[in-house]
Amino acid sequence: MNKKWVMIASTSALIAASILTFSCRSESDSKTVYSLVSSVSIAVELNGSPTLSNQNGDVFTLDEAYGVLYSVRFSECSQGKSLLPQSIQIPFLGSAYAGHSDILIPTNWNTPTHIDFLNPSAIYQIIEFQEQSICDAVVTWARWDGGTFDLPNPEPETTYSVYVSGSCVPPTETEEIEFILQTSVPSEVVQPLNGIVDSGQFTALYFQLDIDLSDMLEDVVCSNDLLDNPDTNALQILFNLQQSSLWTSEWQ
Repeated sequence: MNKKWVMIASTSALIAASILTFSCRSESDSKTVYSLVSSVSIAVELNGSPTLSNQNGDVFTLDEAYGVLYSVRFSECSQGKSLLPQSIQIPFLGSAYAGHSDILIPTNWNTPTHIDFLNPSAIYQIIEFQEQSICDAVVTWARWDGGTFDLPNPEPETTYSVYVSGSCVPPTETEEIEFILQTSVPSEVVQPLNGIVDSGQFTALYFQLDIDLSDMLEDVVCSNDLLDNPDTNALQILFNLQQSSLWTSEWQ
């Protein structure tokens, strides 16, 4: 079986296993008690740069590399379970909220951002909302729309969640293969927040997402497959970005 498909199949199982019941609760008189939080400070840091060679000896040149971090939001708790909206299942990746373009829950940061992976910059946001409990963090990548920040000018002709263009040279060849890898598929990862939160002890949350860009091209092989399956290879890049993300949370 192709290595990529083995990896993708195992990844689906890992992502499904990662959508866990929130562990940040204390028991009092057999009832779950949660702290009520009214603000979240969000920091998104993009570190490193894409590695332009792989174990096969392929050498890549990137002209453009973009993605859209559409949403960072936090789900409310109910007797030990998060209250996530109904999702649709995306093959090979984590599920994504079917109405991602209209995420109106109070804890959504509401700042979908177009990111240039070749010239990344940090994102900082504070969201305030009526007091509620928080169980899980949800990070969504999805195609850009009219409300997306930092879009290029003029706007791209097509919408996408990931777009990468450039060329590559296999180790035994001298002729470049030019490619455009693009997908509009949305995908999100859900992760429980860490620590035990007693009712009334904390009122805010600091959440940081560190994205390592160095492995963005991992398992992308320089071959005609880049031309024949541009969506699949773009999904591979999206998966790599998700797997290279470190989530940190601190109750305050």
